Amino acid sequence: YFELAADKLDNKVEVLIAKASIYEPQGEWGKYIETYEKGVRISPMDLNCIVNLAFGYYFTQRFEEALKYNAIATNLAPEAAWNHLTRAFVIFAREGSTMESRKALENVDEDHDWYLYGFYFQELFEGNFEAIPGLLENHPRGIDNKSTRAPKELLAAFVHRHLGREKEAGTAFREALEITTEEIKTHQTDHRYYSALGLAHAGSGNRKEAIEAGQTAIELLPLSKDAFYGVSPLLEMALIYDLLGESDLAIDHLEMVLAIPNFFTTEFLKRDVRYKNIRTNNRYEDLIARYSPGH
Repeated sequence: YFELAADKLDNKVEVLIAKASIYEPQGEWGKYIETYEKGVRISPMDLNCIVNLAFGYYFTQRFEEALKYNAIATNLAPEAAWNHLTRAFVIFAREGSTMESRKALENVDEDHDWYLYGFYFQELFEGNFEAIPGLLENHPRGIDNKSTRAPKELLAAFVHRHLGREKEAGTAFREALEITTEEIKTHQTDHRYYSALGLAHAGSGNRKEAIEAGQTAIELLPLSKDAFYGVSPLLEMALIYDLLGESDLAIDHLEMVLAIPNFFTTEFLKRDVRYKNIRTNNRYEDLIARYSPGH
């Protein structure tokens, strides 16, 4: 009914934005893009339409168009953090971290919810592991944004694991488990906290508890409910399975994500060293080849 009514008022930007907000969680990215393209034609300087059109292009791997509209948005609102974050994330998805993505992130205030997320992956992708302890020290709560909850101990554990520091990794995973076990008591309906708990359990060797927590996160926010944020529990379930040494199940979940439009690409995966065991699975190279941007 809303769409039928909205069609009669589709020359109004406010109505188009409302329509697009319905398409986003449904994963109707073609309609989402079409709606914002129309919004930009009607009102070429409307920042909301421009920003969200860039996001639509980003999620559908139309990276040059995403960067074009992101540049327009940044010129209109150079102080807006999300313009700079979007630029960095588009670059992550297209080719991994670069000096351009770093410069974009440097325009974001350190107290922004997504600052640590951005710089953690910037350093991780570049192999600047020595920079991560200081980064985490300056953000003692770790990552806590709309998509992800990850205590700094959990973030540190993955770096130790990658570098082969098994003792330090084990200690950090157990510390993360203490934190997430306490936090889950007051976040019983939040998928982010169950994913974090599952990762901490997996890193601590608790298979049953890890899988249960990861599955609970997926049930709390399935793709059918939110095609935008519902990707995160699947990615973290894949990471849980990777930690447990079950690379086939990890790849199964990664394929679910790579098969649909979203922020996560094979370029992101290739540089995300948190995923370790999948690299030696015979299916890994095929996964990369089949879902590479532009394939």
